[in-house]
Amino acid sequence: MEYYTSDEALAVAQVSQRIADTRGREFEDWSPEEIINPKLKRYSYNPSTNLLSPFGGSRRVRKMDDLERWIAFRKVLQAYPKFIEIDGYDGGIPRDTDDGWVEMVESAATGDGMGCVRGRGCQNEYDQAERVLKPLALLKLKDQNSGLSAEIIDSNQIHGQTDHKVIKILFIMNSGRVAPYKTKAFIAALHKILIYECGYDFCYGHVADCPQPDHKNNAKKDQRFRKHHEWELSEDGWAHSYEISNLCHYWNLMGFLVSPSPEDSADVAVSFMSDKYKQHLTNLAAGMWAQVFDYNNKYK
Repeated sequence: MEYYTSDEALAVAQVSQRIADTRGREFEDWSPEEIINPKLKRYSYNPSTNLLSPFGGSRRVRKMDDLERWIAFRKVLQAYPKFIEIDGYDGGIPRDTDDGWVEMVESAATGDGMGCVRGRGCQNEYDQAERVLKPLALLKLKDQNSGLSAEIIDSNQIHGQTDHKVIKILFIMNSGRVAPYKTKAFIAALHKILIYECGYDFCYGHVADCPQPDHKNNAKKDQRFRKHHEWELSEDGWAHSYEISNLCHYWNLMGFLVSPSPEDSADVAVSFMSDKYKQHLTNLAAGMWAQVFDYNNKYK
């Protein structure tokens, strides 16, 4: 039985590797090895089954036949969140990708003395019953003096057209020593270029929660992912407790706003935004965003 086509093979391999790089090394009870070779998956597991119940307790673990395995595997491919894979920065972007935003940011960044290099990547997603790779144009901005760089992408490529101009930061990397003052200046320069000069309403990124093999850490003792504190946020009967890591707190001190993620409200993102966008968010949920802004003002 064919579980995925040859056209899906690279996308499936990327999903497997991404699961292997996570702390739990599994997704919905599928291991990286089972993603690559679904025939290895022989049993299904239902953690919600009550073992103390006389009805169905023995069905917590059950052997799968070929059809059940195929259906379960396709559901896993569909359920796995879309993600971005960076191929590299070689000065070129894939054909048929939008280069208008690239040229705009390049013009603003070079005017402020930053180096720019174009790159390519792909968005691994489930589309029309297949796991596919959608080509993406990327841009890296680099401060030649500090060695700090930021890898960015216009949100239209990954989320489609929206009412506001949004850009996403994929990575910020420091090739030299840890330097908070230089980092803060670099973040301020990004803010100026993207919000004030390029006219983006919102710029955001997600804080790493595990080591990134292609983006080395320069600290002598890596304590980035330890919990620094918890942050409680509530609005109209909804409440959530966010665990703020040392790294997230560091980015807050460097000039980013910490806020609920626009991709998953149960997660946090670091961001900066235009005054117009702040007002837009306040109009949507005044009480919640007042809490967000008050929380961030503590560290300014």
